Amino acid sequence: MTAEKNVLERPLTLPCGAVFKNRLAKSAMSDSLGDGEGNPTAAQIRLYERWANGGVALAVIGEVQGDARYPEKPGNLVLGADVDPATLKQLAARGSVNATHLWPQLGHAGALSHEPISQPKGPSPLDINGLRCEATFNQMEQEISSSL
Repeated sequence: MTAEKNVLERPLTLPCGAVFKNRLAKSAMSDSLGDGEGNPTAAQIRLYERWANGGVALAVIGEVQGDARYPEKPGNLVLGADVDPATLKQLAARGSVNATHLWPQLGHAGALSHEPISQPKGPSPLDINGLRCEATFNQMEQEISSSL
């Protein structure tokens, strides 16, 4: 067995206390396999289960949106009130088999929001070479002020 293989097979403990069974990870990719409403689909659940059974220690789900109003694209998962918790639990259970960690990459698309289904907004206004978005902070500030 080569020294490199030994390193990849060794467990890794992170400073936060999480322990990976080895040093193999599937990085964040926006797979766009959600149902368009923010929920995982059977195909997406099966995909993460296959990566887990294939031996990765960590699989990162790319572009999980915290706000359904500004998706990067229609197939993104969303952590929000309208999402079906049962399908998210199924993804978490099946994607974490074989001692695999399943972590979301939280995202907000900002100026790259999918325009056919949203209006690009971000933490601050942006207008650079065709990337344009309004500021959500000003909207939130106005909503707070009007509720006082």
